[in-house]
Amino acid sequence: PKATCSPCGLRLPVAEGDAAGVVLGELRQRPWAVLRLYVAKVFRAWYGTGSHRYELPLALLQFLYAAAIIWGTWRAWQCGGEPRLLAGAAWLVALYFWSVTVLTLSLARYMVPAMAILMLLIPFGIFRYSPAPASRTETPDHDDPVPGGHEPSANGAKP
Repeated sequence: PKATCSPCGLRLPVAEGDAAGVVLGELRQRPWAVLRLYVAKVFRAWYGTGSHRYELPLALLQFLYAAAIIWGTWRAWQCGGEPRLLAGAAWLVALYFWSVTVLTLSLARYMVPAMAILMLLIPFGIFRYSPAPASRTETPDHDDPVPGGHEPSANGAKP
């Protein structure tokens, strides 16, 4: 059955819920047009707005963020261990949000959660990472009744 536009009664040439069929049909007929559309959607997901206002300044700002995030990702990946795990997890989340945004409506507001997570990588590009020293279990050299070497006072207050 063909879909009907309820407000105007226009019959659409596509079965309801068959968006993938439409895209595949267009891909067969006009592959370059579909490719250009999806390339535009991939980039627009990072700066696009519903009103198309301020898109150029947003694109420039996002370019700066992207450069810092990519540099931080590179440095985190080089560190290995936990920073590498953070970079991998952050990019998996970002790729999920990015793919859903590209497949639906390519607006930057749908990428905000992913951007926040990716921004966790920026400090790796700015600061030198050194892992926290492993905690040691210290054994006292002598028999102190209280750790730190102080005897408790008579009323239990610290000296």
